[in-house]
Amino acid sequence: MVRYFLGTLIIMFAFTSCKKDENDSSDNSFVVTYDGALFHCTGFKSFIEIKDLDRLNLILDLDDKYSGNVVGLVDLKGDYKKDDKIKVSVAKYNITGDKVCPAFTPFPSVVVLKEELIDD
Repeated sequence: MVRYFLGTLIIMFAFTSCKKDENDSSDNSFVVTYDGALFHCTGFKSFIEIKDLDRLNLILDLDDKYSGNVVGLVDLKGDYKKDDKIKVSVAKYNITGDKVCPAFTPFPSVVVLKEELIDD
């Protein structure tokens, strides 16, 4: 009986230790799909995966949780085409004082710290 119990524990430990936590809250990297539309206050329109919303909300630190799949990329430096997949590392975007923006923006923005085109 003890062998079965120990065997079960070892198997459970093996499966849990091999599984990577996909929603690591400390990770600020996302794979986005580039749309290409540029908005003055929000940056380049891009789409994120729904599974990444919790991590994005931690970075955005908004009072109301964001539930959409569109995010603006500010300071994106590369030359990308519509529907390109880009891996970006981001931080919270704070609008500078000299930029005049409407009170309502259609989607939140993040500052791109690092970017890399993903080849399909």
